Amino acid sequence: MDTLLADVSASHGLDILVNNAGILQSGEIAETSDETWREQFRVNVDGTFYCMRAAVRAMLAGGAGTGGKPRGKIVNISSISGLRGNPGFAAYCAAKAAVVNLTRQAAIDYSPRGININSVAPGFVETDMTALYDAPTREALEGQTPNGRWADPRQIAEAVLFLASDLSDHVVGDILAVDGGWLIGTPVVTR
Repeated sequence: MDTLLADVSASHGLDILVNNAGILQSGEIAETSDETWREQFRVNVDGTFYCMRAAVRAMLAGGAGTGGKPRGKIVNISSISGLRGNPGFAAYCAAKAAVVNLTRQAAIDYSPRGININSVAPGFVETDMTALYDAPTREALEGQTPNGRWADPRQIAEAVLFLASDLSDHVVGDILAVDGGWLIGTPVVTR
């Protein structure tokens, strides 16, 4: 990863990284196999860490930003499940919580050196990943979401675009929930 991003930086410059790989597997702690646990962390945390580390190295090597502007922006995709529990998703919630705190720690370390690092925490989004929810569960989740619906993927992309743009130059280490208001006090849905 270091070589790839160093090459991109050398040939085109590197000022934005979006870490958007992720997988979701269900299971309470007692049901979660070692393989599922490791896979959740390998994709959701390790991938984010290795890409972020390579990007930070390339951005630092690329020189300072100008006029007080950041030299780089990194946006990690976490999840609202990394900010509060979600019954039946032990490994996923733990992995996404790790991404949340990895984002915050990296922001503390690299903001003084001109790299803004933030995260978008999607709620329920119309994707193949959320297709695992049956109709009654989906209806319950939509009913507990203040705006009454799941996000369109474009709405998540627009939040990422904001954090990658000049509009967010003073936003550092933030976890931007894009969840239709789900985190502001809705009850947790049980299975």
